Amino acid sequence: MNSTQLACFIEVAQHLNFAKAAQNLHLSQPTVSKQIQSLENELGVRLFERSTRSVSLTYAGRRFFPDARGILIQEQKAVKNLRDMERCADQPLIIGSYGMELFSYLAEILSPMLREMPNLRPDIINAPYQSLRNALVSHSMDIVIGTKQLLDARQGNGESSFEKLADAPVRCILPQAGGEQTAGVSLSGVSPPGAFRSPDEKERKEDDIVLTADDLEPEKMKQRFGTACRLTFADLESALRNQSCFAAVESVFSSRYTVFCDNAEAAFCLVKAGAGFLLMPEPDLLRRRDLRYLSVESAPVFS
Repeated sequence: MNSTQLACFIEVAQHLNFAKAAQNLHLSQPTVSKQIQSLENELGVRLFERSTRSVSLTYAGRRFFPDARGILIQEQKAVKNLRDMERCADQPLIIGSYGMELFSYLAEILSPMLREMPNLRPDIINAPYQSLRNALVSHSMDIVIGTKQLLDARQGNGESSFEKLADAPVRCILPQAGGEQTAGVSLSGVSPPGAFRSPDEKERKEDDIVLTADDLEPEKMKQRFGTACRLTFADLESALRNQSCFAAVESVFSSRYTVFCDNAEAAFCLVKAGAGFLLMPEPDLLRRRDLRYLSVESAPVFS
């Protein structure tokens, strides 16, 4: 079923006259008849009763008419919208990320960009890392915000480049309530560049605990923090295992104590619920106030 068939059907249905329909559509009468016949064959029903003296809609034709008109109107509207967009010279900017909180880095950049480029039309998309990687390689996204090691950004091949916004040390992320209580100290991690607002110093506190691989042993974690389960998700697990300096931490866990989640947001939800702890690279800007962040000795720093 195509637009020519629908247009021919609607014109004949409105005028009940093939010659008049052909005149309005600037087509020959045989062409209109052929289009109607092709549509009827495709639908498997007769749409018109024809005689040498008159043309009338069948019951099926009367039922089909409003739907056919709606389809044609929608198609014409879609084409018009695209042409209007071209006339307005909109400049789309497709931005993707695995988590909505990472878009915090965009707020102070997009505002001046929109002032300088009134036709800029940012489109923000939240998607899994695998989808982001594929979109970047296929050029269906312009910018992806995420951890370089998880995105596996392809550099040096002319297809994409990476610019660091902040360091993301691996932290042991735990629920805020309960567990061991210690005094807080300021973070010593690298702050984001001047284009971004760093959290206030009083907000950048964490327990003065540095966990080792031995501390992360399931039974010890159970005794200190009430949970022995390590939460993770596929992309994160792959990135951590590629870091040789993280092997000592990884080796203390068996599949019995590792819980796989579909994505980072699911893992954070389970951390808040007390179902386990998460070892994950997190920039200072994105630290969540309702969670505890503990340093991990010898763990890699992501970008």
